[in-house]
Amino acid sequence: DSNNNNNNNTNNTFTTAIATCASANVRYSQIYTAGAFGTPVSLLVWGILLDKFGVLPCRLMSLLIFAAGCVLFAESDSEQFDAFIAASGLLSIGGAGFSLSHYTFCSHWESTRYFETSHAIMNTAYDASTICFLIFMLLHQSDAEIFSMRHLFYSLFFMSVLFLVLSHKRVWGKYMERPEEIVSESGARQLKNIGSMKRLGFSSSSYFDRKIGRSAATHNGRIINEMTFLEQLKTPHYLWLSLWSFICIYRIMFLLGSVFEHLLLVGDGRDYNDANTLVTLFNGLILTSIPIFSLTGSFVNKFGLAISIAVVNVLGIISFIPILYNDSYWSLCIGFIAFGIFRSTFYTTITVYCQNVFGVNTFGKMYGTGVGVWAILSAVLQYPTMNSALESDSPKKAFFYIDLFLIACGVFLFAMPIWLHLTMKYSKREFDRLRALKADVVGSATKQQEQQGGQINIASTDDDDDDDD
Repeated sequence: DSNNNNNNNTNNTFTTAIATCASANVRYSQIYTAGAFGTPVSLLVWGILLDKFGVLPCRLMSLLIFAAGCVLFAESDSEQFDAFIAASGLLSIGGAGFSLSHYTFCSHWESTRYFETSHAIMNTAYDASTICFLIFMLLHQSDAEIFSMRHLFYSLFFMSVLFLVLSHKRVWGKYMERPEEIVSESGARQLKNIGSMKRLGFSSSSYFDRKIGRSAATHNGRIINEMTFLEQLKTPHYLWLSLWSFICIYRIMFLLGSVFEHLLLVGDGRDYNDANTLVTLFNGLILTSIPIFSLTGSFVNKFGLAISIAVVNVLGIISFIPILYNDSYWSLCIGFIAFGIFRSTFYTTITVYCQNVFGVNTFGKMYGTGVGVWAILSAVLQYPTMNSALESDSPKKAFFYIDLFLIACGVFLFAMPIWLHLTMKYSKREFDRLRALKADVVGSATKQQEQQGGQINIASTDDDDDDDD
């Protein structure tokens, strides 16, 4: 009887442990879902607020929300005060707004060679933010008492308060708001203040006119960045932005959420421990995009958006092929590195595209609708995709067909850089034609004024002669 009682106790303990693990996994999933949805949903709202109220109010509000999330995380526990879901939502909402506020800084460099590099820095920093929680985990494992989760999240709280205090025009100067508007004088596009360009090594506004003015995207004879937001939504440029964002973000989310299942099932398959080891390697290698941010910015600056988007698309396809075969460690490492660079450079090209094509005045709303909305849809589709694959008769075949479909979507996306290249060539010709037409009009008006002035002089001379008589 005692043996039976012991066996019953053991079985009850085992059953309780399984139930506890299952409930914990559900809880983790809920916390992750709150954070995953909080970012894209809030981007749409932050974009509208950014365009309406400017950088400083949005930056302060986002930091306050982020700080509140840090306090909630620090004080939460699973028994007495379970506020992890709310804390995760606040952290993602505040972090998204704080991150989006930095792209206004980039717009100050639009007329210089550093514009693309500034975007690469911002996107790489955002991409590398996951290191923070890796550091938290390592510190907590080294000394759980000193580096408790409570202490670590309060350290984030004090850092956000520090950024909040420093978010002042006395610290940031003109970079806390949008740059000076572009004015048109005699048909030539130039900045109101050219002094900053001279300090950066450019002799006049001709650099801006050559690099930015002739690159201005046009639709139906109008420059897109001079349209209203609703008019911009009706352009093919927004349609391609939506397609590019949706397909790329879906690919990124799908691989991030299923890399373990891919390694476990696809190809010849791997055992549990081997797949876990490769997931750790994957999380490390995708951060290789951090040290090459300057190369990314320089590449976009030198070769332009069309070629850069094509290269990004190639990296997206390359990242799936080694995982599709799941063969050697070396090929997988190449795929992991390609995926890390693809993820970082995708967001760099998308923010450069939004500011270049649609302008700084509608950047927030355009990024919110052109990226945030499609990120929400991509996130919503992740669960049914994963569930259908895992619940199918052959998950291995299901993942194989899904990967092939995503690679085919990547091949289709090459239509965007081809279209963009042809469109920009037409826009440059159109810009040169309009500038020449304006120059002819100005020249004709000047010549007419000179002729009228000459006739007036002749008439006044005749009057003087009559007076003499």
